[in-house]
Amino acid sequence: MDLLNLPLVKLDPHSPAYTGIRGRCPRCGKGKLFRGLLTLAPKCDTCGLDFSFADPADGPAFFVMSITSFLAVGLLFILQAFLQMPDWLLLLIVSVVVLWSSIALLVPIKGWLVNSQYFYKAGEGVLAGPVSSEPCQCEDCRRRYAKRKR
Repeated sequence: MDLLNLPLVKLDPHSPAYTGIRGRCPRCGKGKLFRGLLTLAPKCDTCGLDFSFADPADGPAFFVMSITSFLAVGLLFILQAFLQMPDWLLLLIVSVVVLWSSIALLVPIKGWLVNSQYFYKAGEGVLAGPVSSEPCQCEDCRRRYAKRKR
């Protein structure tokens, strides 16, 4: 099999992962999503989409902490097992790796979550209606309800 002639995986240019990781607008895929490092722009500079719908909250931080904690612990074990270093140097190396990997991962993950909110039309959860305490009228519920009334 010729490895040079393998078909490349084609990504949908408007998928939340593709546009979010690149920090682009979820609707047009061209405008910038961020105004600063982690500050969302008020609207898309290309198509004018208002980004006020976006509320990733603590989602990006959770994912980044989960990823970098495994990276940090693994790196610490490897460095400690194979290299004889003082503890302060190990802590310094792992801290720098955690800091830089956290900064590097926050922007694409936040972009992915914001674009996913737009793509999947996410909104605040609401109940369909009030929850009833009445039995459902099946045979079992009728028997139980009749016993409680006695």
